[in-house]
Amino acid sequence: MIIWSTPIEGARRLGLGSPGQGFELIKGSGPWEYYTCDNGVTTTYWLYGRNIATRVEGYVPDCNIRP
Repeated sequence: MIIWSTPIEGARRLGLGSPGQGFELIKGSGPWEYYTCDNGVTTTYWLYGRNIATRVEGYVPDCNIRP
């Protein structure tokens, strides 16, 4: 999963998250830019949070967060 600086086109990639690292939700937001996740799902809703392992904060499309 890529962690982005903003949920809009032209955002900078801030970091990556790997399965099992966990993602701490700070807030949800949307609708924003359309994004197609690796699983083929398209969304306009993004979550702002923090990767628990790396402490990188930023935006992630909600379809990239697995429960």
